[in-house]
Amino acid sequence: TASSLQANVAEMEQRHKEQTGTIDELKKNLYQTKQDLTKARGEKNEAQEALQNLRVQYNKEGVQVNQQIKKEWFEAGTKNGKLRQANAVLRAANAAIEKSKREKNDDSDVGEEPSSVVKKEPVKKE
Repeated sequence: TASSLQANVAEMEQRHKEQTGTIDELKKNLYQTKQDLTKARGEKNEAQEALQNLRVQYNKEGVQVNQQIKKEWFEAGTKNGKLRQANAVLRAANAAIEKSKREKNDDSDVGEEPSSVVKKEPVKKE
């Protein structure tokens, strides 16, 4: 029985060594996992920061594009308004020219028959 006790003690010591080795490995694995997790969190934070920077940049560019569109739209409206004014001035000038021509023609034809009226010669009877 003493030999069986020694065998049991040896077996228990062997189990203790295996478990201690397993515990040490688990501790190492846990430490490595914690390091990996810390690294992953850092990478995640960097990625989130990069994403936020992209969002900010996208929003800035969107605002700039919208401002440019508004500016060009306003300029186009201004040009359109100026063109409308210029057209109105041209129409008024053309109307004044036409009126002046009519008045000039009316003044020069005073006492004369209009050229559109054909004079009839009296028919002589023979």
